[in-house]
Order: sequence, then C-alpha cells, then structure tokens
Amino acid sequence: MWYSLTQLHREVRSMSRRLHEQATAQARGDNSDYFAYVLGLVDDLIYRGDARERVVCFASAAEFGISMQHQSERCLLAAMQTGSDAIRVLYWTAVRRLANCWTRVSQSPNSEHSETGNEAHHAGSHKLPAVHKSGASTASRKAALCRRCEELRMGSRNASGHSALYPISERYFQCIGGSVFSEAIQHRCSMCATAWTQHRNAASPFVNWSQDR
Repeated sequence: MWYSLTQLHREVRSMSRRLHEQATAQARGDNSDYFAYVLGLVDDLIYRGDARERVVCFASAAEFGISMQHQSERCLLAAMQTGSDAIRVLYWTAVRRLANCWTRVSQSPNSEHSETGNEAHHAGSHKLPAVHKSGASTASRKAALCRRCEELRMGSRNASGHSALYPISERYFQCIGGSVFSEAIQHRCSMCATAWTQHRNAASPFVNWSQDR
C-alpha cells in the first residue's frame, strides 16, 4: 500500500500544480478570485471525473485549504467504490486536513464569522492558514545559529534544508507578488530552535528557505 500512497501523492501534487497554473492565469493577481477559480475547477473535475480522480481532486483542494463539504459525500462514495485501501486513506487524510484548517480559521481573532449557507462552506477555509510567529524574546532571537543553520543561511537554495529541521506547520500558500503563489511549510531546527520557512513556486525551479527570526 505504501507504493500506492506514494503514487497517489504524486497525482495530488500534479493536480495541485495544474489547478494553480489554471487559476493563476484566470485570476490575474486577485487573491479572492484565485480561490474561487480553484474551487470551480475542482468542482468541475469532481463532477466529470472517475472515482479515483474525484478523490485526488478532493485531496488537492485540501492542500489549498478549500472547504469541499458539499462534495465530501460524493468523494467518500467514490473512495469506497474504488475498493482501494490507499484511496480511502487519501480521502480520510484530506478530511482531517480540512478539519484542521477549519479549526485554525475559527480560532483566528481576525476571522470573519458572518458568512452563512453555501458561502460559509466555500469561503470559510479560503483564508490561508494563520502563521504563528514565535514568542521568543529579543535575546533569544539574537542567539547564534548552529553550524547547519548558518550554512543554510549562506546557501538558501537547498531542497532539503538540513537534517535537524522538522516541520511545524502544514503546507499552505502565500501570494508573493502579482499572480505568483508560493507553497510554504514552516520548519524549526532541533539544534538551535531557529524557525525557517521552505518556499516552492512555479516561477522558480529552486526550493528556497527564509529565516523567520
């Protein structure tokens, strides 16, 4: 099943790239339109696709943090119809990711709670997951980097960062200018506690790291 899950993960990433490229071309820099286009594209693919493609689209929407409650039952039935344990695992992983996204949005003090009906289903989780900054003191922020983090600071184009980094957030998307969106994951160093963000975007073939403190 591990091989099947790996293959499904590749399909989800490929689907997410396609959706990102198409939505970016149509949205032309408008952040709210971008997510509306992604939602429309996913809905269309779920309605037209076979059982496997429906679940892959559902999982891709979860990567964008877009609520698909109105499609969850359809995609659950699709996952069951395939008879594949790997696809069922993918479906429930996407459900958990969306549930976590809803939790982050509802706990944010700046979240808007006035949306109702279908707008709440569709728009509520379009907000990017909140990025919580470290509460470290000024003194700790000035603490010296470990050798590995210093090397990463000097050469930030590094696909894997270094071995002491571990993720502290799920994947989310940031607008980095114009219509370009960057996929980001926050990490922390287990040796010196430095926070880093890993960035990937379609405009660059390189993975980049930025220091958060």
